[in-house]
Amino acid sequence: MLPKIIASTRYMMILAVLGTFIGSLVLLLVDMVNTVQAVIHVIENASTISEASKEIALEFIKITDLFLLSIVLYVISLGLYELFIDDNLPVPKWAEMHSLEDLKQVLLIGVIVVLAVMFLSYAEAWDKSINILYLGLAISAVIFSLTYFLSKNVRHSRGLSSESKSGNSDTEKEE
Repeated sequence: MLPKIIASTRYMMILAVLGTFIGSLVLLLVDMVNTVQAVIHVIENASTISEASKEIALEFIKITDLFLLSIVLYVISLGLYELFIDDNLPVPKWAEMHSLEDLKQVLLIGVIVVLAVMFLSYAEAWDKSINILYLGLAISAVIFSLTYFLSKNVRHSRGLSSESKSGNSDTEKEE
């Protein structure tokens, strides 16, 4: 009886699934509005486009960044659903999640992209009154550490999956 009750608590994760899905949807809608506004702005100011091309490019990079963040939230939503509710969810191979490590990797890659775009925004708006070197160093340190963490986790998880597929796991070696 108790194991069935505990096992059924996994359905509480539907709250996390819905939360990330709603977050993804809101970001997607807001970003679509931003895209339309940016396009209208470009059309209205067509005579000065060549002067403002860097601003326009940066604006569309920011818009793309929010779309990517929306996608990250969506993939996390799918992954949570797949891990806790139904592991037979028909998703493309690239969106399959087999562990929480897979979800963390998706999230961390999204964070790296957001940090890079955030620094690009600061660099573009830099008026030489403040020293952005410290911000750049801080962001690059975070990106470096996240990349290092991801590279170690990817190697570790690939090592485990290749060992289990080839039948060379440590437990089988001991037996």
